[in-house]
Amino acid sequence: MSADYEAAFHAGEQDAAGRIIDFWGGDNSFNAMPDAVREYCRATIYANVLDWCTAFSFEAKMSDYAGLSMPVLLVRGAHANPQMIEINELLETCLPNHRSAVVDGANHFLNTSHAGDCAALLAEFLKEITK
Repeated sequence: MSADYEAAFHAGEQDAAGRIIDFWGGDNSFNAMPDAVREYCRATIYANVLDWCTAFSFEAKMSDYAGLSMPVLLVRGAHANPQMIEINELLETCLPNHRSAVVDGANHFLNTSHAGDCAALLAEFLKEITK
C-alpha cells in the first residue's frame, strides 16, 4: 500500500492522497471530504509521503512498550480498518498502564468525525490520571 501510494505521488497522480485516506478510512473517504479538505491533502501530500517513508525505519519492540510506565489512552473507531484494530490490540497486550476505548460509529478519522466523543474520553482520562 505505501509503495503504491508513494509511486502515485511521484507519478503526479492528482488524488494520490486519496489512496492513503481510503486505506485508513474506507472506500471513498477521500471523495466524501469537503473540497477544502481534499485541497489541503493535495497541498501537503509530500509531508505525508515522507512520514510513511520514515515510519518503516521505526523499530520498537513490544518489550519497549512494556517498559513504559506512563498512563496511555488507546482510542479507535468502531469501524477502524483491520490494521488499526490489530495495532490497538497489540498495544493493549504490552502497555502496562493503559485504558482503551472504542468510539461507536467512527472510523480512522474519529477525531474529526466524532470530536466531542474524543474530547470527552480525553477529559475523563486526564481527570482519572491527575487525581
